[in-house]
Amino acid sequence: MDQKTKESQVAELRDKFTESSVVIFCSYQKLDVPTITSLRRNLEKDHCEYKIYKNSLIKVAVKGTSMESISAILEGPTALIFSREHPATAAKIARDFSKERKDLFYIKGGYLEGNILSNKQVDAVADMPSKEQIKADFLGVLLAPATNLVALLQTASQSFVCLLDAYQRNSETQDK
Repeated sequence: MDQKTKESQVAELRDKFTESSVVIFCSYQKLDVPTITSLRRNLEKDHCEYKIYKNSLIKVAVKGTSMESISAILEGPTALIFSREHPATAAKIARDFSKERKDLFYIKGGYLEGNILSNKQVDAVADMPSKEQIKADFLGVLLAPATNLVALLQTASQSFVCLLDAYQRNSETQDK
């Protein structure tokens, strides 16, 4: 690989690190090409990207940044998963994929909002609810008081109608 190509890849890596909400570092040592292609397609469906870079280029890209300490896990073949969207999406896909292929693919660690993550912390990120779930929960919290008010008013009106009906029946039986 010539110097110009290396420099462009380092610049590309720095851009991806800056733009991504999460970066997951994985070992893919024994995976075949069709399996990696399947993983890539899976990730692309959820707006994530799977890329393989030389460890030496990754080390150059993170040098002098808050990610510099990630260099410690850069041994053996390393693939990177980038997500610009919700961090849990990429983490869930990587975790599920690694569970299916324990000996062939595993998570080395990750980077999230200025923090270096261990593989266990990446698993914890995978358990985070999605944006849609958070929005739905928040909407439920907002709508709960209105729903309760409607139910209360409906119950009160039903009780009043039942009271009037009972009063009317009572009046009719007293009149007879």
